[in-house]
Amino acid sequence: MRAPDALGVAFRLRTNRKQAVENHWFLSQAREESKDPFVPSQVEETQQDLRDLFMSFSTSNFADKCPRAMTPRWLPALLGAIAFADAATVTYDFEISWVTANPDGMANRPTIGINGQWPIPRIQADVGDRIIVNVLNSLGNQSTSLHFHGIFMNGTTDMDGPSFVTQCPIPPGARFTYNFTVEQPGTYWYHSHTHGQYPDGLRGPLIINDPNSPFKGLYDDELVMTVSDWYHDEMPGLLSFFMSRVNPTGAEPVPKSALLNETQNLKIPFDAGKTYLFRVINIGAFSGQYLWFEGHNMTILEVDGVYTHPAEATMIYLSAAQRCSFLVTAKNDTSANFPIVASMDTVGAGVSRRREVLIGIRTYSTSSQVIWTGTLPAGLFTILISLSLSLQCFTSLLSPLTTSPLFPGITRRSGANPTRVCH
Repeated sequence: MRAPDALGVAFRLRTNRKQAVENHWFLSQAREESKDPFVPSQVEETQQDLRDLFMSFSTSNFADKCPRAMTPRWLPALLGAIAFADAATVTYDFEISWVTANPDGMANRPTIGINGQWPIPRIQADVGDRIIVNVLNSLGNQSTSLHFHGIFMNGTTDMDGPSFVTQCPIPPGARFTYNFTVEQPGTYWYHSHTHGQYPDGLRGPLIINDPNSPFKGLYDDELVMTVSDWYHDEMPGLLSFFMSRVNPTGAEPVPKSALLNETQNLKIPFDAGKTYLFRVINIGAFSGQYLWFEGHNMTILEVDGVYTHPAEATMIYLSAAQRCSFLVTAKNDTSANFPIVASMDTVGAGVSRRREVLIGIRTYSTSSQVIWTGTLPAGLFTILISLSLSLQCFTSLLSPLTTSPLFPGITRRSGANPTRVCH
């Protein structure tokens, strides 16, 4: 857009009775200077004109294009507001306290929940939104904090959450407010960052939607799924043993179970022929997880918050804290259900002939499901191990869609975030 055109847009916008964006100062100016009726059909056009105007003056030397005497006195305020015109403030009120949970059906145990519930709620916002999380620590016997894993916190590092690093832990009975703006689209998670506390339950998805996603329109629905490990003992006791002299080899505590969406009773309804975007997060403490969808391929689109060129896979491997988003297209066949299989990687965990396999059922019909988890029979164990060893797996440095930095002055190495892809 040329500068005269941009100014024409700006002056024309002054005649609107209301603005599509919530620029109240500019709106009051327009109301004072114009009696023209507002035309609702101009809302989308107005928003786009504002964005074009902002880009015109933010990507060029405005002084060269427009003499200072011609600059409307309201233009600087307008330009400063446009970048945040569509942003919202998303507020969450979290009371962190103890609840009782038994997700694997084997033992009730104290679990850290939010607002009296577990699993804890998902945090969700759009790119450009401000997230406010008001935290009250009602644990009584432990301090806590929240870390927003994968978010750069550019300019707000005091909101990052690691205790004794960017903040003091939140003591029992105290409050703390996290307040930051997200400029990164993608799949993330949030969790406690105090004394290895999050495996006791304080962990959940953090999803930042991108209205301008390059893959928008390629899928019919979006699903968030977590894979994780589960301990029957609480973290303070496990950490004490791990760091003690009675554990001279430094062997890590081995999880008791694997979970999908913090349960072993997962059922995901599918519509035949539809394409779904899966956002998968390993929110576990220790174990990596193999994940595959029986009879279906995955098209990877994002890894750890970075869009990638589409890559086909039949299985993925996620270490603790890794995230991966991919498309899965349901078959046009409702005669059978298909398992979603998460297999815990226990190699190196000091476990002999044991591999936890969790199966969720993707349903195309109303037939009943069977969920099974546990120690595999010897024969099936051998088959599974042989399968994992024979797969042509390789570490693929997925190609990002763009090499431009996400923030000025911050560069991200091309090809970062390797994900193991198996064909």
